[in-house]
Amino acid sequence: MNNTAIIETEKLLRGITEEVRTYQGWKKDGRQVAKGEKAVFGTRIYKLIKEVDEETGEEEEHFILVNAKFFAESQLKDSKEKALKEECEEILAELDGGSSFKSINRRIKDLEDKEKKSR
Repeated sequence: MNNTAIIETEKLLRGITEEVRTYQGWKKDGRQVAKGEKAVFGTRIYKLIKEVDEETGEEEEHFILVNAKFFAESQLKDSKEKALKEECEEILAELDGGSSFKSINRRIKDLEDKEKKSR
């Protein structure tokens, strides 16, 4: 079983449909996991190791199993900021649509509570 099969199996078992990567995997793509996020799952995957044989001086490659933790795309800082922006735009649209201040204040409080929990 290769790494892709291992990861896709783990996603299937957990009902995860969005893209997942390790912390470093997202970082290599220029994206940042939001502060305080916990991995959606951990599993063992294969990692290619290159070592120099001390006797021959030749470089050798082999795979070892390592523990890896995976984060979903929705856990990224820019994804969370995008979701917050969309929520704020919905609230503004409700204001333009004549929604009551009571319902809008409730939504703002929910947003504040959600933000406090994510810190």
